[in-house]
Amino acid sequence: MFTAFSLLSGFLLVLFALLLWARPSSIRRANRMLAGIFLLLAALSLWMLLLYYIYGRKMDFLLPWYLPLDQVLVMFIGPLLYFYVLLLFDPSRRITARQFARHALPALPALAYVGYFISLPLKQRTGVLLDASDPRRWMENLLDYLFYLQLMPYLMVSFLKVYQQRESGYLLESKGCRANIRWLCYALLIAMAGVLLHLPLCMADDCNGMELVVGTSVIGLLAGYIFLQSIFSTGLSMQAAVEILSEPERQIKLEEQLVDDYIQRLHEILSDTRIYLNPECTLEAAAIQTNIPQHHLSHVVNVHCGKNFSDFINEYRCLHACQLLESDQADRMTIEAIGLQSGFRSKSVFYSAFKKSYGQTPFEYKASLRQQ
Repeated sequence: MFTAFSLLSGFLLVLFALLLWARPSSIRRANRMLAGIFLLLAALSLWMLLLYYIYGRKMDFLLPWYLPLDQVLVMFIGPLLYFYVLLLFDPSRRITARQFARHALPALPALAYVGYFISLPLKQRTGVLLDASDPRRWMENLLDYLFYLQLMPYLMVSFLKVYQQRESGYLLESKGCRANIRWLCYALLIAMAGVLLHLPLCMADDCNGMELVVGTSVIGLLAGYIFLQSIFSTGLSMQAAVEILSEPERQIKLEEQLVDDYIQRLHEILSDTRIYLNPECTLEAAAIQTNIPQHHLSHVVNVHCGKNFSDFINEYRCLHACQLLESDQADRMTIEAIGLQSGFRSKSVFYSAFKKSYGQTPFEYKASLRQQ
C-alpha cells in the first residue's frame, strides 16, 4: 500500500511540475518556482520509499544504493516556498544567485554528512541507519533538528506575508488577472501543522516506518491541494489577458455619473478622516465611512481605479509617508516609525508598497531629498 502510494505520489508530483512549468500564466516565474518545489518533493517521496524498504522491510541489500541525500533536499523546501510567495506578489522580482546561496547555507552541514556517510564502510552505514544506539546517529538527529528549525520560520514568514492581504479580502492582482489566495493561507497552516505532527515521530528511535508513512502522506496530500488550488482557484494560471472577477462584480453595472460621485466621495472622506492611517482600515470600514454599498465600493476601486483596495489605501499611506519624510520631523524619526505612523503594519510592507508607488525605497527617497 505504501509502495503504491509513494510511486503514485512521485508520478503525480512530476506531472504537476510539468503542467505548471508549461502552462501560460501571468505569474509564470512563480509557477516555475512551485514546479521546482514539486520536483523536489517527488525526489523526496521516492527517497522515502527507499528508506522505507531499508527500515521497514530490513532489506539491507539496498544500502549500497542509499545516500542520505534526503537530508540535503529537505533544506531547500523552505527557501523555495518563500521565493514562490515573493514571486507571487511581485512577478518581476529578481532572485539573484547570491540570495539563493545565502538561503541555501543550512544545506552545507547536510552535504558534509553525505560526504562522511560515503566514506563509511557498508557495515558501518548499516549501523548508522538501523541501530538506534550507534554513536554516529547523533549527526542525523542533529540534521533533523536543523531542518525543523530552518523550515518553520520560512513557513511562518510566508504565512504572515499572505495573511497581510486579508485587508483586501486576500485578493491578488497580476497583469490583468485578479484572484483570491486565501487557500495559500490554509496550505501554509496545514504545512505547519504537518511539521508539528511529524516532529515527535522523527525524534522517536522506534518510529522510523511510521515517520516515513506520515511524511510521504503529508507531502502527497498537501502538494495535491496546492496544485489544484493554484490551477483552479487563483485563476492566475489562466491566460494573462483574462480578468477574473467575482460573480457579483460581473453583474454590477453603474452609471458613469454615479461612479464619478463614488470616487469623489471616497477621495474626500479619505482626505478628511484619514482612516487609512489605521492599520485596521478595511473595505468594510471604508464602505461605512463613505456610505457606499460595499460591493459597489469594491467594484469602483477594482474596475474603475484599476487596483485592489489594499493597493488603493496604501497609495494614501505612501503619500502621508512622503509628507513625513519631507517634514522637519524626518531626522528625528526612523523609517520604521514613519511607516507605522502612516498606517503600515510593518517595515517590510511599508518598503514594498512605497517602492511599488514611487520606484524607490523610503530610505532612497529620503536620501534624494537631502541631495536637492
